[in-house]
Amino acid sequence: MDTFLRWSHPDLLEERLLHCAAVWQVLQALALDPSAVAPPARGPWSPLEWQGLALLISSARVMPDRPSVFGLGAAPTGVLLLCLFDSGAAAADPLDPAQWLFWLVPRHRFHAERQTIGLQPLIRSQGDGIGRDQLAAALVDLAAEA
Repeated sequence: MDTFLRWSHPDLLEERLLHCAAVWQVLQALALDPSAVAPPARGPWSPLEWQGLALLISSARVMPDRPSVFGLGAAPTGVLLLCLFDSGAAAADPLDPAQWLFWLVPRHRFHAERQTIGLQPLIRSQGDGIGRDQLAAALVDLAAEA
């Protein structure tokens, strides 16, 4: 399947496909059935309901020539799940979970009118992010706090 995907969509880093890969990473981390979730159509974010939490998934990628920026949407409540694709020195592969970092941020931690956040302000306020293997446990902890 991986070979077919790379053949049929050679630019997996195109914005929509990259966002689809981010949502796919989340679905895999949470052991959710992908057939129960529609793939993202457009836009920099996708809603997802998980164990009573309203998640808004936003994705960005590290690029050498411009800042990484996450769209935050207009939802005043819920949890932002920010997904960063960073291939580093490795060959860029958005299907490789090791090339992603994640941040879980309750929406109320940002000003209600804020629509975006850059990577550096995110790291300063929320830390270095977590790997996909830590995502499910972090969400369970967050749900327990709610």
